[in-house]
Amino acid sequence: MCCSVMRSICLPQCGDVIIAQPPCGKGPRLTIRYVLPRPEAHPREGPPESPGTSSLLGAQPTSTLAVPGSCIPPLEVATSAREFLHRYLEPLGRSFERLITMTPVKPLELAADTPAQCVYVFSENGRALYVGRTKNLRQRMRNHCGSASEHNQAVFAFKLARERTGRLAPGYTKETSRRAMLLDPAFAAEFAAAKERIRRMEVRFVEETDSLGQALLEIYVAVALGTCYNDFDTH
Repeated sequence: MCCSVMRSICLPQCGDVIIAQPPCGKGPRLTIRYVLPRPEAHPREGPPESPGTSSLLGAQPTSTLAVPGSCIPPLEVATSAREFLHRYLEPLGRSFERLITMTPVKPLELAADTPAQCVYVFSENGRALYVGRTKNLRQRMRNHCGSASEHNQAVFAFKLARERTGRLAPGYTKETSRRAMLLDPAFAAEFAAAKERIRRMEVRFVEETDSLGQALLEIYVAVALGTCYNDFDTH
C-alpha cells in the first residue's frame, strides 16, 4: 500500500525518477526521487482538516494534482491512498502520545484488564531501548523474559546477549546459527542474564487492534524514540 501511494504521486513528466525497485515492483527497495517543489494541488472539497493530519503530514491529501503550464489533465489521487493516509497515518501521533505518557509497569506485573493487542516499548533508566508489537501482550512479555524462552521467543534478550558477547553478525551456517550459539556456555549465560535484565525493565504499551496499524506504529515509535535495538533490516 505504501508503494502504491508512492507511485500514485510519481510524475515522470515533471522529472520524478524511480531510482530502484524490486522485481515485483513493490517492496522496501522501492526508491523514488521526486522533484521539488511539487505541482500545485487543488484543495479537496469537504470539511477542514483535523489537527492530527496537518501536524503529522504537513498538508492535507488532495483529490487532484495539476501540472502548472501543462495540458496534462489533473491526476486523480487514488481513493485507497487517501483512505490510507486518514485511517493509518493520522492516528499515529495520538497513539504515540498515549504510549509515552503511560505510567510504566514491570513486564510480568500487568494488570488484569491489560489489552491484548498492543505496541509496547521497553525502557531502562529512562531510556527507550526496544519497541515491539503483539496480539497477546501478556504472553509476549513472558516470552521476552521467561527463563525457558527460546531464541525465537526472547528476541530482545538475544540481541542483548549478542551485544554483550560481540557476536553481532547473523550466521547462516550450522555452526553459526542461533541454536549453535546457545550451545556455547558463555553465550547461554549472557542470554539468561539478558532475560533477567528485561524482567527488571519498565514497559509501556498502547492498544492497537489493526495489524497494519500495529506495523506502522511500531516503526513510528522506534524512529521517534531512537530505540537502538530496532533495525528493521532484512537478511
